Amino acid sequence: MLLLAGVFGLLYAYFFQGGGWNQYSHFDTVRSLVERHAVDVTPFAKNTRDVATYNGKVYSNKGPGLAVVAAPVYFILYHAERILGWSSKSNQRADLNAHVVTFFTSGIPGVVLVLLLYLHFRRSSGTIRESLSLAGGFGAGSLSFPYTGVMMSHVFTGCVLFASWFMISGAADRRGPNVVAGVLAGVAVVTDLLATPAALLFLLYVARKQSPRALLGFVVGAAAMATLFLAYNWMCFG
Repeated sequence: MLLLAGVFGLLYAYFFQGGGWNQYSHFDTVRSLVERHAVDVTPFAKNTRDVATYNGKVYSNKGPGLAVVAAPVYFILYHAERILGWSSKSNQRADLNAHVVTFFTSGIPGVVLVLLLYLHFRRSSGTIRESLSLAGGFGAGSLSFPYTGVMMSHVFTGCVLFASWFMISGAADRRGPNVVAGVLAGVAVVTDLLATPAALLFLLYVARKQSPRALLGFVVGAAAMATLFLAYNWMCFG
């Protein structure tokens, strides 16, 4: 696992695919949260068309999950640069900040996903060599590789979804792990609504395979994230 983490940590940290409408839509929200303490991206919206307008304000048309995860990282960068007297508004500094934030929101989740796959294969009776080959093959030979260098929701959503599945499939009918699994499934939906069918399948799996107590744990975790999502929408759009 240390070998996988080291190799893919360096690999995913090195490559950065730059900007684009999708990436800027996420990054503009991160900047607004940290620099303006607001959820609209009105001052930054000139670099993207992945937006929606409501009551004269411009918002990202992406789920807020990725931006909320990225905000603490950018908060540290932004205030460290201010202390050092560096301008975060220069193109070079903005690109560097985007690279760092992308690694934390896509690169590290990509590494975690590789490690979870290794553990999954080991739990499924794979040998160390087989599990290492399969997990490493996924990390270097699937679309996860190029997407780890892009600030988009794909890798992060895949990571938290698989983490949720990994927990419920090995939870041994316990409520505690299922609460965490429910939270992770909810995070995936808040990040990308296309994850909803997978989250519903997980709910069905727990309902059919595990006890009512374990099902309650999963529902509580997912409901907590749904509540936060509704609160976010209320803040933005009433």
